[in-house]
Amino acid sequence: MKKNIYTIFLGIILFIGGQILLTSSSNGRAFSANDGNTGAPGESQTCRSCHGGGQFNATVNITVKDSSGFPVTNYVPGKVYDVDVAISTTNAAQRYGFQLVTLTSNAIPYNAWSQPSANTRIANVGQRSYAEHKGKSETNLFSTKWTAPVAGTGDIVFYAGGAAVNNNGSTSGDNGDVTSLTLIEDISTSSIEYSIENVVSFFPIPAEDYFFLKNNGESSLNGVIRVIDLQGKTISEELVNVLPNGQVEISVRQLKSGIYMAQFASSNQSILNKRIVIR
Repeated sequence: MKKNIYTIFLGIILFIGGQILLTSSSNGRAFSANDGNTGAPGESQTCRSCHGGGQFNATVNITVKDSSGFPVTNYVPGKVYDVDVAISTTNAAQRYGFQLVTLTSNAIPYNAWSQPSANTRIANVGQRSYAEHKGKSETNLFSTKWTAPVAGTGDIVFYAGGAAVNNNGSTSGDNGDVTSLTLIEDISTSSIEYSIENVVSFFPIPAEDYFFLKNNGESSLNGVIRVIDLQGKTISEELVNVLPNGQVEISVRQLKSGIYMAQFASSNQSILNKRIVIR
């Protein structure tokens, strides 16, 4: 009798634990369970670990598109791209989920997501920022914007995991898949993007409490000044209008000593990146 009670009790505990795990995954693995399942280096498991052996034959595809909607395999430093993750199946699933992370080629996190779609959220696990499903999605397409890193970062690898599920309250009958996509840094220089190198300058370098952006040209400059750390995170952002031969002051009092990137993105989408040192 006692053995039967123990068996029933253990079964209840395992059932509850399984439901908690499923609930965590359905709300986004990073958001609810503080875990990554994309197949990226350092992760303990993937979507296949729980969602395997089902009838959907799920495959995950990553597409990075430029402002014209064309897929790209190279990135231009500082540019903003649209990223789509699609989960394809041979048999229609009832719900879908995904997770996406970007790392440099030597596995350093690069976090630059913005404007996720309605079924997508951004969640952090340690130093990594994940884009993932926001609840079980009825659609198989997830989207977010992504800002490319500063010049000199090198290749960026996108790791994605996805699941197609039958929504039966367990992982039985589901399918999971993982994939990756490498974007190569575009080191070509176009006259449009880099002509402002002859017009804009930053000083003093090294800086302490502040540095200046100087407009050396004969026309006003409108745009955005960003200070970015070496992990690609934007620390500060300020809209500016700099008169001919004028300058603006950028405060860095709040920053720790170290190396950062100062970026000026003009209104005509010309971009200048300069490495700065803060003492």
